[in-house]
Amino acid sequence: LMFFPASEPIPDSGQEELAAAGSGTATLLEAAPARVVTATVVRPTGLATVSIAICAVLTLVLGIVPGVVLDAINQVATYLP
Repeated sequence: LMFFPASEPIPDSGQEELAAAGSGTATLLEAAPARVVTATVVRPTGLATVSIAICAVLTLVLGIVPGVVLDAINQVATYLP
């Protein structure tokens, strides 16, 4: 899992830009240096690890033997009200 902390907008480039002044002349503006945004990896807690493991096992079982699992679900559905 990745967590991206809130940050300010990153400038488009570190190059200089020209901005037109009100009198028709151009003023040279220097752009701020671009900030580097990094990702922080967060370890899952106990319950998240258990749920991820259960979903991974169920995904593998459904991928390997889908017919057996779907037949079992169909038979159990007859007992539901």
